[in-house]
Amino acid sequence: MSFFSLRFISPSDAPSSYTRTSPSVRAMSSGPVVVVDGAAVDGMHPASPSDWLKTLPQLGAYTTGRTRGGATKMAQWSSHVARLRSSLAALTGTTFGSDGEVAALIEPTVRKTLAECAARNVAGPTDDGTSTQPSVQSTNNTQIHLRAPTNRPRHTRPVNADDPDRGEVMLVVAVCTSTPGAWTTHAHATPLPAMDREPTTVLVAAPASIRGPNPNAKDVAWPTARAAYDELKHRMNPEGIGEVILTPDGGDTLLEGLTTNLFVVRTRLDMPYHGVADCVSSLEVVTPPRGDVLPGVAREAVIAACAAEGLPVKEEPVLASEEDLWAEVFLTNAVRLTRPVREVRWANAEGGGSGPDARESRLVPDAWGSISNRLYRRILASLDDDLGP
Repeated sequence: MSFFSLRFISPSDAPSSYTRTSPSVRAMSSGPVVVVDGAAVDGMHPASPSDWLKTLPQLGAYTTGRTRGGATKMAQWSSHVARLRSSLAALTGTTFGSDGEVAALIEPTVRKTLAECAARNVAGPTDDGTSTQPSVQSTNNTQIHLRAPTNRPRHTRPVNADDPDRGEVMLVVAVCTSTPGAWTTHAHATPLPAMDREPTTVLVAAPASIRGPNPNAKDVAWPTARAAYDELKHRMNPEGIGEVILTPDGGDTLLEGLTTNLFVVRTRLDMPYHGVADCVSSLEVVTPPRGDVLPGVAREAVIAACAAEGLPVKEEPVLASEEDLWAEVFLTNAVRLTRPVREVRWANAEGGGSGPDARESRLVPDAWGSISNRLYRRILASLDDDLGP
């Protein structure tokens, strides 16, 4: 390795805010499961993974995923390990000899976390399909003016015994360092939230510059950097906003969400008509180039699923000027997998809905995502193909 040498930190070297958890306390706990270097820890831990990540040493990488088999294994395991390895290389200059080295580093913490989830019966979603969304607190007073949001009701999805999400957890794994040559491994587990398939609305509002110098790495410091836009999304959630999209040029180019990758199903440029096409062969799937975004685990799974479905994929800029060609828009991440988008809105920094910089919101023709739902089912069926540790 370069830059840092690999050294495990002993339990006594763990962050001072952590205290080892006794079995009797663990049995009574109802908060998130938190494990550091293979040992469960006690304390008032943030329920929100983003808020929890802000408490860790801010040099390191993380990955977020979901479990399978009743919270006994992490899905898409090798992809998460590979992403941690590449992110640590970009963020710290450390070159691991193989993915196996990274897997060996995090396995004790992941195994302990899954065992704690079983012991404490931490799993979700709940039977009524509801989940508690933790509040998001801003670190500054950034304000963004929006054009005429539309009130929309929120819905939850009842959970039944056959639901593939039942009994599973959302798992965040981080590898951090605060001292050159010393690593700590961290994990945070909460019940997998209830996730309906109803389309959401996205807001193009965040400048790509907030990502910092390593946009292709899953940086532990990312939740802190995006805090103002997390607060914006939380504030606008009752109005139907489910994600904020980053843009490098004021909205002309759409890159990715705060926690998602972006895909557009587009009528092929060589076809003579626009709108929702009447056959798959007239469609192509477009997503921003790998070098311009964080290449998420679900992003790679969608590209593979498209190949299996016979859908051509182009990695090229998603441009607002081509919105008339959009048949479908959807988001991806390793927890939700895919989610269709009903509407794309653009924030107006001037605070109004008119003027030279105003841009109308765009309603997506196939808001219920016939293509993205097919891809979702294919990806869901493949989750058991790559489990660990």
